[in-house]
Amino acid sequence: MSPSLSAGGVEAGPSVKIVFFGLGAVGSSLLICLAELAERDGVAAHFVVYTIDPAAARDGLFHAEHLFDRVRFVGVPGFSPVFAGEAPHDAELAGAALLVNAALPQFNCPIIELGSRLGALTVDLASDMYDAETERTLTFAQYRHDAALRERGAAALINLGISPGITNFLIGDHINYLWGLGRKDFEIEAVNLYLLEDIDADAVIFSWAPAVALNELSQHPLRLDQGHMETLPPFTGAGEYRFPSLLDTPYAGATYISYPTAVGAAILAWHTLGHARANPGAIKGVLTGEDLAGLLPRRRIDAVRRDLVAWGIDLFEHVRDASGVLPQDWATGATGSGSTPDDAAGALTPWSPSF
Repeated sequence: MSPSLSAGGVEAGPSVKIVFFGLGAVGSSLLICLAELAERDGVAAHFVVYTIDPAAARDGLFHAEHLFDRVRFVGVPGFSPVFAGEAPHDAELAGAALLVNAALPQFNCPIIELGSRLGALTVDLASDMYDAETERTLTFAQYRHDAALRERGAAALINLGISPGITNFLIGDHINYLWGLGRKDFEIEAVNLYLLEDIDADAVIFSWAPAVALNELSQHPLRLDQGHMETLPPFTGAGEYRFPSLLDTPYAGATYISYPTAVGAAILAWHTLGHARANPGAIKGVLTGEDLAGLLPRRRIDAVRRDLVAWGIDLFEHVRDASGVLPQDWATGATGSGSTPDDAAGALTPWSPSF
């Protein structure tokens, strides 16, 4: 994709087209975050949203109406004509860099196939964990496309919301760090897996179906201690997490699940897209968050961590806000000879006009 032109015909910098399939609670926050990241980095982002209910999709952005001039809502009775590339959808999809499944897991594979044809990165938030094939093979359906994606040099980022993906990414990064220590005497004494078990709010809030939420609340914490997995009573070792206040922001109305899930997925997808475009072939195949932790360069991983803090997902202490670093990095992008853009000292790569 060429750099966009202003009304006066002057080159206005790089642009990117992002296509959403569905736009619910998580999808709307994900779109807002991608728009904010693009604006910060000097990228003109334009969105196409396919939905069976355009009015409801617009309502999902009711605190972000300022984005409507960048969002094209396309009402469709189903996604099949879009997946087939039928007119006029072929023109709507032309030049897309990122396809996001913000609808149901059943659309993961068709969107991956479409992305492969378009040369676009794809993102999904969850796999169908309970279908017969997954239970039999213990393998998510998206992996059947891995070989074809690798052959084409394309990629599909999967399960960026279900675990959620950003958590897997951070865990993968820390595992890589521990492996890199090279200490034979190093031992992991304990790993604690926490569940969201109690909500301190003015009213009971269900982000998912009540049955799913109640099932989550009834789960028991697990602890890996000295090589043995222990099942603990509910509410054991509870910690406190302060949900960021979203009042007077475009995210007002987002829930305790939809906001961090969406922001984590958006930040990880945005940085992966930037790295993939700057380094063709570096990101390919079907990839999870923990896979990305081993593929993205250190500077990109650190930028992900800083952005999480900047968007109120404060999982770290003493981590600097990225807002003072990345805009300049994306805007300049001078690199030393012989070095890949993301590995060059001093800057991340700007968005390439070769989209």
